[in-house]
Amino acid sequence: MAFIANHRQRRDVFFQRVSGDEQSETAPLPTAVAHAASLRLTISAARLIKMDSTQIAVIVGGLAAIAFVIWYFFGKRSRTTAAVTTAGVQEINITVKGGYSPDVIVVREGLPVCLNFYRDETDSCSEQVVFGDFGIARDLPPFKTTSIEFTPHTPGEFTFTCGMNMLRGKLIVERRD
Repeated sequence: MAFIANHRQRRDVFFQRVSGDEQSETAPLPTAVAHAASLRLTISAARLIKMDSTQIAVIVGGLAAIAFVIWYFFGKRSRTTAAVTTAGVQEINITVKGGYSPDVIVVREGLPVCLNFYRDETDSCSEQVVFGDFGIARDLPPFKTTSIEFTPHTPGEFTFTCGMNMLRGKLIVERRD
């Protein structure tokens, strides 16, 4: 107890000396206090720098997950151009399984389009495909092909989604030459 009382007394003396009117604000800290403060800072910095292999693995895994999410949502998608049949219809087959494949489809304006959606899963999110800009919404039965036919008259980029707006694809309508 005497040590604690002595320590408090010393601390009070230090604060009295620093806060007194006779000393300027730029007075140096007592050597023991300055040393203790720098020692605490050094120990804290050493704790931050010193990591075990588990902590390093978690950080590397987190950075890899962030990179994957950025690539998945913002990475460049491959474009697939619809093939024109002898009847003059632009036709393409799209597989629905955790997303649309292909998810970027290029067609020409003014020609009929036939998109054949084959749903290769039973996930509830992919039960429906919605082309909001064209006013089209169709149910997609599992393990069956559903054809959607329409004629785009305006060039541009149009998004199609699942009924929950989670799965996304893009229909690019280019000008006819």
